[in-house]
Amino acid sequence: MPASEMVNSHLITFAAGVREKFASPLGGQPEDQLKNPVENLIRSLAFVLGHELNVVTEATAVDIGRPDMAVAVGGALTGHIELKKPGTGVDPTRFTGHNAQQWGKFKELPNLIYTDGNAWALYRNGQRIGEMVDIGDIDQRGSRGLRLETTPAFFTVIREFLSWEPITPASPCALAEQLAPLCRLLRDDVLQAVTNTESALAQLAYEWRTTLFPDATDEAFADAYAQTLTYALLLARFDGASDLRPARAAETLSHKHKLLGHVLTLLADPQTRLEIGTGVDILVRVIEAVDPTRLIARDPDPWLYFYEDFLAAYDPKMREERGVYYTPVQVVHCQVRLVEQLLIQRFGKPMTYADDDVVLLDPAAGTGTYPLAAITEALERVLNRYGVGAVPPRATKLAKNVHAFELLVGPYAVAHLRVTQKLQEAGATLPADGVHVYLTDTLESPDVAPPGRLPLALRPLVDEHRRAAKVKKETRVLVCIGNPPYERQAFDASEGTDDPLARRERLLGDFINLAVGRTRFSHIASLYNTYVYFWRWALWKVFESPECPGNGIVSYITASSYLNGPGFIGMREVMRRVFDELWIIDLEGGSLGARRTENVFAIQTPVAIAIGVRYGIPNPETPAAVHYAKITGSRDEKLAELDSISSFNDLNWQECSNEWTAPLIPTGRSPFSTWPLLIDLFPWQQPGVKVGRTWPIAVTRDVAEERWHSLASSPPSARGELFADRRFGRGTTTRPSSGMYPPPASPQPILEVTTRSPMPPIVRYAHRSFERKWLLADGRLFRTPSQPLWVSHSEKQIYLVSLLTGVLGTGPATVVAAQVPDLHHFRGSFGGKDVIPLWRDSAGTEANVTNGLLAHLAQVYGAPVSPEELFAYCHATLAGPSYTGSFAEELATSSPRIPITADANLFRRGVELGGRLIWLQTYGERFVPTGQRSSTIPAGRARAVHPVPVIAEGYPRDFHWDEVGETLHVGEGSFTPVSKKVWEFEVSGLRPVKSWLGYRMFEPAGRTSSPLDKIRPCEWPAEFTEELLELLWVLEHTVNMSSDLAEFLEAVIQGGVFLAADLPQPNASQREAPEIPNTRVQVRSTQMPLVEG
Repeated sequence: MPASEMVNSHLITFAAGVREKFASPLGGQPEDQLKNPVENLIRSLAFVLGHELNVVTEATAVDIGRPDMAVAVGGALTGHIELKKPGTGVDPTRFTGHNAQQWGKFKELPNLIYTDGNAWALYRNGQRIGEMVDIGDIDQRGSRGLRLETTPAFFTVIREFLSWEPITPASPCALAEQLAPLCRLLRDDVLQAVTNTESALAQLAYEWRTTLFPDATDEAFADAYAQTLTYALLLARFDGASDLRPARAAETLSHKHKLLGHVLTLLADPQTRLEIGTGVDILVRVIEAVDPTRLIARDPDPWLYFYEDFLAAYDPKMREERGVYYTPVQVVHCQVRLVEQLLIQRFGKPMTYADDDVVLLDPAAGTGTYPLAAITEALERVLNRYGVGAVPPRATKLAKNVHAFELLVGPYAVAHLRVTQKLQEAGATLPADGVHVYLTDTLESPDVAPPGRLPLALRPLVDEHRRAAKVKKETRVLVCIGNPPYERQAFDASEGTDDPLARRERLLGDFINLAVGRTRFSHIASLYNTYVYFWRWALWKVFESPECPGNGIVSYITASSYLNGPGFIGMREVMRRVFDELWIIDLEGGSLGARRTENVFAIQTPVAIAIGVRYGIPNPETPAAVHYAKITGSRDEKLAELDSISSFNDLNWQECSNEWTAPLIPTGRSPFSTWPLLIDLFPWQQPGVKVGRTWPIAVTRDVAEERWHSLASSPPSARGELFADRRFGRGTTTRPSSGMYPPPASPQPILEVTTRSPMPPIVRYAHRSFERKWLLADGRLFRTPSQPLWVSHSEKQIYLVSLLTGVLGTGPATVVAAQVPDLHHFRGSFGGKDVIPLWRDSAGTEANVTNGLLAHLAQVYGAPVSPEELFAYCHATLAGPSYTGSFAEELATSSPRIPITADANLFRRGVELGGRLIWLQTYGERFVPTGQRSSTIPAGRARAVHPVPVIAEGYPRDFHWDEVGETLHVGEGSFTPVSKKVWEFEVSGLRPVKSWLGYRMFEPAGRTSSPLDKIRPCEWPAEFTEELLELLWVLEHTVNMSSDLAEFLEAVIQGGVFLAADLPQPNASQREAPEIPNTRVQVRSTQMPLVEG
């Protein structure tokens, strides 16, 4: 019989069987009714194709579990079939509820058929292969409902399904991307099984926590299980195993990777396999198809970047949180070579890392790149000096003296393999317990012992824990080198004194204690970064642990915040006391702040290499000599320069201060550091308001009002979504407290607000530089209201805003506002204590000026100096781009400093310039000149030449600037002339014109926090056109004053100025914010004239 007729015959039989099942009065789950007929059909068609078939069906479950059927061809798992109730269809884009959730998991499978009996489709890794085929209405009509004209297309689906073979990856990256979804599928299976406390996997998770990682959550265990099993099978394949059934693979691994072999045996226990069969079987099939010879031929070190590629595909969020980014080999080689130079020239170790007593440790080894580089460099040195016959003994010495710790199972497995292979290729005799790569938490105390009386099967895990603890406690380490993670783990400080954070905080001890009382408490929070813990641990291990030799070297590449961050003063002092010399190679790389530079990593945090050395006995009373060099340019240029470095002489070093807590960055030779800090002239600074929720901030008063009415009229059941509780923020049930500012419109919690409740005042709000919005001013709505700003606000108040806790970029160093400013007012991000109010009280009688300063200046100038005049002078000094341009280097390590002229006439010139700027930049609300009207500024050149349509259909969706015509196009409207300097005007990265327009487009810029954010203007109001023109005029006037401001600043610098040491200094009480009146909460008027301004 021809094949087509055989297929038709089997389909007819199948259709009749389905109809019989569904016609039966016994009923049952629809999917169960399909199992027998589908299995018989697949077997029959496999026979037609000449395949030997085995089908395993799963019991019906209410969870998303496994597909209903697993199909093996020739004894090898080939694919899965998922059954659906007839009529469901097989198009996942139409799935909802349980089916959609299930598809979210099953789409990871490499060969999957979906069928509801009538419709059939084949999917591979979430992509449909071929067409969806509808063979008829067989559940209702049986064989009479068959559409036999679809037989060829249907048979193609089945033939493709049964002929699937794993793709042999051609590159390590392709292998990583192939394994990632399967590992993710296995992780989800494990996590689901662990939730059943009676399962074998739940017991295994308990034992895992008991022996290795006591703080591991169920999610962490599931992740570790999936990655361990994946990497164990992969390493077994690279060690020559062709049969990767876990028991066989474990036997292969045990020869070289004893711990991994044992763990694989433990994880692949038959009982646990019953609970998670699908993921393991697919992994085995796919990894068996890997050709190690082909991958190694293409890339001699296929593991170099493998784990990063794997994690990027497996779980990008985890990759970011754990800081898993490969260290470029150029960085590694630079560190290894410079440490080599120290070993040879200062420690008398000609064979460097291969010398007898040079013990190296990488405490965060990843995939082993640093140990491998050290081994390679050392053996090349031996080979070049003594010949090939001298290499094996030194390789054996390296196998004994090179140690590596790694917390994550995936990179641990890779590191173990790479180090083993490298040493064996060099002829090393490995230690009896294998290479010294340990699966351990570096920061865990070496005194933490695993519990006794554990099952015999867990003894290898306990032995690994003890081996690592012995290295931590007893092994004398001369060189600690590596790339520690940053923010790898997050801890909750509320968990108690025995939680990881509390234990690690004790490790930071002196870093914290030396900073307390010498910097703001908020700055100290910067220390709680994983890389800082690793720095402190390295100093302890190399220089302070009981077996330390006294001398030693630590070289890390980490985030560079410790170089000059105010919270790191204790850390810098400890480093200066521990080391004799310290070299810093600043690689820049910040892409989030005001100054953006390319990073050698795929991250946004600036980084630096540090190499610290102590040559002998401690000398803690003499600060270390600190040498600094910076490598600039593109990422490729930086890597090329690093690659060319073989000696300290290859870099141009600058000397840093020898003050204990000074930045590890040169202070420069300009007089900048001798001038008073802006924050010492105006001693109280305050963070701007952090609303948290976005919807209380609106672009028009009407929008703010409509949002409130929408909230007030919503049913209580909807309040949770509309008023989404933010972490540490006020919730729907929070009752206003006494002394809340801004005062609540009523004493009710948000859950109880109705349309009869008073509406909060709607006030002007300084949202971004040069931009005013509208705000529902009610403390119940805010996350951090910055209450002192509201208490001291009035029509007399004026705010100077800068980036006092970050690094300033180009443009003005200060802006001004007449309204209460937002936390991120200055540049849209990275806000801190950046707001300087002129007055400490709303009456404008108590100036925020250091006591005695105005009198001191008045005595020199021979005339009184008012708080307003000093404020205006400082703004004139800082508001021009010439200030940040002239002192860019100094501002990298300092907040703004003010050159206060000793010339009375020049001071008056500054007051005049600054006063005019303040008048313009507050839109005429402050420092109004005599004869001018308040809230009015002079018109500039820009005009609206074509209107923005006021109808909804014409609401602008985009905008752009035309350089040729100096025209700003806003939807169908246009404004001209708008100069390039106005269009590109920048405040440390914030472009005011683009920012203002972005918030007012049809799809506005910025994030959202509630459905209330969707309430936006339907039409472009006249006020938008007028406010945009006023913004353009303010920027025009500001740009036009730039040359005057530059000339003024130059004249000040060239003349005599006051030194910081000559001026009065603020005391602690002056730096404190004004007290908050503890008033009784009451219903108040919806008018708030002092706040509206």
